Amino acid sequence: MVFVFTLLILSVILLSGWSDAAGAVTGCISVRSLEPEKAMRMAAVCTWVGSVAITLFGARIAYTFYSIADFGSDSHTALISLCAALFSVIVWSFFTRYIGIPISETHALLSGMSGAAIASKMSLSALNLGEWKRIFLGFLLSTLPALFLSFGFNRILHVLLSRKNRRSVMSYFVRSQRASAAWNAALHGAQDCQKFMGVYMLGMALCQGKGVLTPTDIPLSVLFLCASVMAMGTLLGGTHVIKKIGRDMTEPDAPSYSAAGAASSVVMTLCTFCGLPASITHARACGVIGSAMGKKSGVDLRVVGELFFVWLLTFPICALLSFLFSFVMTHV
Repeated sequence: MVFVFTLLILSVILLSGWSDAAGAVTGCISVRSLEPEKAMRMAAVCTWVGSVAITLFGARIAYTFYSIADFGSDSHTALISLCAALFSVIVWSFFTRYIGIPISETHALLSGMSGAAIASKMSLSALNLGEWKRIFLGFLLSTLPALFLSFGFNRILHVLLSRKNRRSVMSYFVRSQRASAAWNAALHGAQDCQKFMGVYMLGMALCQGKGVLTPTDIPLSVLFLCASVMAMGTLLGGTHVIKKIGRDMTEPDAPSYSAAGAASSVVMTLCTFCGLPASITHARACGVIGSAMGKKSGVDLRVVGELFFVWLLTFPICALLSFLFSFVMTHV
């Protein structure tokens, strides 16, 4: 069972790097500030560095995922339920990738763990509502503020540029996009790597039959393993994320993407250093929407509707899938 759990959690980490990290470099690639291969290599390095460096200062986000749900006192049954949750995340991730809609593996994992824990204990008491409050706070802070900040930044940039030759200042936007992309990739690593390390520590505790432990001291071996797998996933590139957020949703524009990158950097930095779980995909997409609201070309509402619809569906779908997988594997 240890092998199965390890395979599943590393697969989910790889998927997160494959999907979410691309959101950090969407602007750079869309307006050709960086070639796709160089952008993904930069994202991979920054993801690894962010995962290791920021996590060493604190693992509050890891603790949230470690304690988000109670799988029961039977360690073997609890481990099976946790594996069911991870499997549901993989199924939903591949399905949404097939239809071309980027999701947050973070929220898929959260809802999957919750559904599996409820099936394991057959009680809503399996949910840790205190940690769920932190989840929703992080979700709110990484979406609406990113949208409004990006809109404001974009309006300020357009006022400042109204009397300047855009070609003469374009190099500044290229550098700012690269800087924000690198920082967003580092924050993605710090955020998502901690989340999966928390789940990894929970699985290892269950494998050893030790019940609940405190993952404040995450072993360096676990830290380096999770960070390296996420960086490998980043190198694979999430082209569907780049296409959907960077090109389908609005017309690529260097100043607008600079505003979106700055906005997502602000909200993700706030969430990360406050220990609140957040999604770089959500923050970046909302930043792009906010900046596009101030453009003549606007934003494609059909694409925005698809994104938000799938984001909202992630919670009930993954919870239901994991509940069914967990119930069948532990009760039938």
